[in-house]
Amino acid sequence: MLHFYIGVIRLVLEYAVAVWHSGLTAELSDQLETIQKRALRIIFGASSFTNQSYESFCHNLEILPLSTRRDQLASHFFHKLLHPASCPLHYLIPLKAHNSQTAKLRKTVAYNTPFAQARGMTLS
Repeated sequence: MLHFYIGVIRLVLEYAVAVWHSGLTAELSDQLETIQKRALRIIFGASSFTNQSYESFCHNLEILPLSTRRDQLASHFFHKLLHPASCPLHYLIPLKAHNSQTAKLRKTVAYNTPFAQARGMTLS
């Protein structure tokens, strides 16, 4: 049952995670985590992780909480975009900021944010 959950249900919960992960609210993240908790309770019984925390139960099963897994998947996707050989969309990522530019700032940012100007509202 655990293999079915990981292979089918969790894949649906994580579909296109790199696209929607950054816009996920804490409430929605908790609701997604509740789905995994419920699935684990169904698979291993209602009292499966009452004596231990959910995170330690996931650690014992060698699966990650969904929030941690979403972070890892989004990070992996971003790093995969940076390598031209692995992704044809690498040119969409802005160039990396030089250390001389970021050293003078309070909050260092590795990549410059592209500037886009929308003219749609000026005509109304």
